Amino acid sequence: MKKTLLATAIVAGAFTSAQAFANCPGNVYSMNAGRGHVGMLLDVKEAKEMSNQYYADASERSIFHSRALFSASSMSYDRVTDRLYYTNAPQPTSYYVDVPEGTFSEDELESLDLHANRVESYQLAYMDPTTGEHVAGPAVNKQILRMAFDPDSGELFASDARTIFKVNPNTGETTHIADFEDNLKFGGFASWGDFVFQDGELLFVTNGRTFVIDTTTGAQTLKAFHFIDFVAAATLDQNGQMLVAAKNQNVSGNVNSNHLYRIKPSTGEKKRVGLFPSRISAMATVTSEDHTCYEKTEFKSDLIPQVTGVSLTSNSVAEGDSAYFVVNLDKATTDANTKLRVALKDGSAVVSSDYQNTVSLLFSDFTTGTATLSSTGTDITLPQGVTSVRIEVPTVEDAVHEADETFSLDAWVSTDKSDLTSATVTVTDDDPAEVLPRLCSNGNWVTPTNSLTWCSENANETWIGDYHNSTHTSVYQGTLDGLAIGEASTLNYKILSTQDIGGLSRFKVEMDYGNGWVVVGNYQSRVYSRPTTVPYTFNFTPTSTQAKFRLTWNITSDRPDGGDDISIGIGKVTW
Repeated sequence: MKKTLLATAIVAGAFTSAQAFANCPGNVYSMNAGRGHVGMLLDVKEAKEMSNQYYADASERSIFHSRALFSASSMSYDRVTDRLYYTNAPQPTSYYVDVPEGTFSEDELESLDLHANRVESYQLAYMDPTTGEHVAGPAVNKQILRMAFDPDSGELFASDARTIFKVNPNTGETTHIADFEDNLKFGGFASWGDFVFQDGELLFVTNGRTFVIDTTTGAQTLKAFHFIDFVAAATLDQNGQMLVAAKNQNVSGNVNSNHLYRIKPSTGEKKRVGLFPSRISAMATVTSEDHTCYEKTEFKSDLIPQVTGVSLTSNSVAEGDSAYFVVNLDKATTDANTKLRVALKDGSAVVSSDYQNTVSLLFSDFTTGTATLSSTGTDITLPQGVTSVRIEVPTVEDAVHEADETFSLDAWVSTDKSDLTSATVTVTDDDPAEVLPRLCSNGNWVTPTNSLTWCSENANETWIGDYHNSTHTSVYQGTLDGLAIGEASTLNYKILSTQDIGGLSRFKVEMDYGNGWVVVGNYQSRVYSRPTTVPYTFNFTPTSTQAKFRLTWNITSDRPDGGDDISIGIGKVTW
């Protein structure tokens, strides 16, 4: 019912029994397609389910609205312009079978059951819901078997039996998108069915199955089987559910009635609505008009909970702690057979090295469980009556400084993953940042005096020493990479004095960490000193990622067997 007519009825106080109920946006119309036939626009009076008394109330199931400019093979409502567009079925002007002149009247010639040799040009027209007027639109260079306006962009997508294209409703210009796949063309599927936008997808509802059409590439992807044959038209009802019209015919010809079904395209589930007393070749829903409200059809899969979200008790966890994901459902489970599918996905964090995939479960009824999750999905059987499950994922503690890392959890119930939801957690590193100087690998003696100078390195430190028995100077230089610019850092090192054999050894340690050479320390070891190892630290803030080291020995010997020896053990730089 039009809103304007409803307002008039309220003022007049003339309520019919149908008007006594609340009205909801979304009024379904249908049209017939016949070669040369007169076009009729009918107001479909669908309900959740029609009564079993077809012959008693058939006249109330479809109501004549107006005569159209021609019979139509497809129609679609443009909510942007508030226009109900339709396109003509073939209108023959001549046939392959020669018919003697004068045998049939002009009106009869337009609708003979013969294969048309030539037809009138294809064109668009529309009905203005505000005025009820039918207006001729532009000619189109292709036959349109199905079409649908994108409710968001306002673009009109259409197809014939071979190609998918866009149509400019103002000019009739077509833009090719893609060809139908051969199995759809040669299997006859492209000759049946309709286009409908639902939940952001362009759906092609045809015989037995539903496809998703990529609006950019035209690629056709099977969504589900519904097993309804002779699909002539489809539209969304007032509840956003898919109405499908299936042709009713037998050997006596077209019975001029259609069965209406509601289907759930994602699963292929269907429920019969009822039989309607007209040839329905096209359907569309005008959302600017109202129709008597009815309840949404409930399919078996609707009783199965869907995942509505995955939340985290904390977006980040310290290394070694557990991450807690909470998977929420839209309704409580009705039995103990619902399967929740959960996948743990590596990000920069890697399973086993950074987190464990054997997890603990806490359901909303406070029962518990465990599971070992894979990256592709693991089934978790949910108890009856639960609305959520908390999944505890342990992380791995190590002694390696590294950047913060992430991993994610996916959860879904629907087999088509239409309810898949994800959450990503960050594992924060709690190990100090460090770098080990490899000065043997990245350095050399600049002024050694003999082959007794030495350098050795291991996993924890680099040792450099001078074992000379004469008065001399020796210098070692090396570099360290991997510092963090601007981070307060600490150099850890040791000075080792080993021999009491006379003389005096002087030792200077210098660093250049971005702004020139800086003296870290001056040391000396005198005659008869005891063997000692003394640890030291040096705090600095690098302005470069590289530091240079310069070690200088000045040894004075007053005995033939040399002066006291000094070596340095350079450990890790931390920040």
